[in-house]
Amino acid sequence: MKILYEGKDLTLPDFFIAGAVKSGTTSLYYYFKKYKEIYFPEIKEPSYFSDMVNPHNKELATIGDYSNLFSEAKTGQLIGDASPGYIYYYENFIRNIQSVYGKRASELKIIIVLRNPADRAYSNYLARIRDGLEERSFLEAINDSLNETGYDYVGLGMYSGQIKAILKSFPQVYVYLFDDFKGNPQSVQFDICDRLNIQTLDYGNASAVFNKSGVPKSIFLDKIILNNQFDFILLQRDFPF
Repeated sequence: MKILYEGKDLTLPDFFIAGAVKSGTTSLYYYFKKYKEIYFPEIKEPSYFSDMVNPHNKELATIGDYSNLFSEAKTGQLIGDASPGYIYYYENFIRNIQSVYGKRASELKIIIVLRNPADRAYSNYLARIRDGLEERSFLEAINDSLNETGYDYVGLGMYSGQIKAILKSFPQVYVYLFDDFKGNPQSVQFDICDRLNIQTLDYGNASAVFNKSGVPKSIFLDKIILNNQFDFILLQRDFPF
C-alpha cells in the first residue's frame, strides 16, 4: 500500500499478522511467504509499530527504514508484516497505525491467532529456555510476571482488552483460535486467503510447525551456539553429539 506520510511516499503493509506470541504466527508467515500474491520481508518480526520512538529493531530506526523492507514487493502483491507482539503493545500499535495510515487504516486487514493463555505462557517459557533467555523455573517466572517483574508471560496472554481495542479501531479484524489452526491448518489458511482475496493454493504440508518451542538437549551447547557459533562448529567437529 502506498502511503504519503510527512511528505514521504512510503510502501507499507496491506495486512498484519498481529499476534499472539507463540500462537502459530511463524507458521503463517512461512505458509504465506510462498504465495506469489504476497510479499513478506526477510525480517519476520519488524515490530516497528510497537514503538516508533524507540524501535525494538534498532536497524529500523525510521519509518523510511521500515518502508525499505518492502521495496522489492512487486506491483499487485499484498504486503504483510508478521509481528506477534503488536497485540501486546496494542495501544502503541493502534496509535501509530492511525497516525501513519490516516483514513486508509480502515483498509488494513488484521489477522490474529489466540492460544489458551496457560499453554501460550508455557510454550513461550520453553522457547526462551531454548534460546538461552530464561533460567528460572516456570513457577518462578510466572510469579515474577504476576508481580510485574521480568518477562511478562502473563500479560502477553491477557487478550480481552487487547482484542476489544483493536476491534474498535479497525473494521477488518479476523481472529482465529490456535486449536483450530493446529487441528485443521489448511482450513484456517484457506479462510485467510478468502479474507485477503487471493486464490487458495495447496503448498504441501500445511501442518508443518515452525519455531517450535522446546528445551535444548544441552543448555551448555545452546549457550555456545548463541555466544560463539565458530566454537560450536569446532566442538561438533571434534566431539560429535
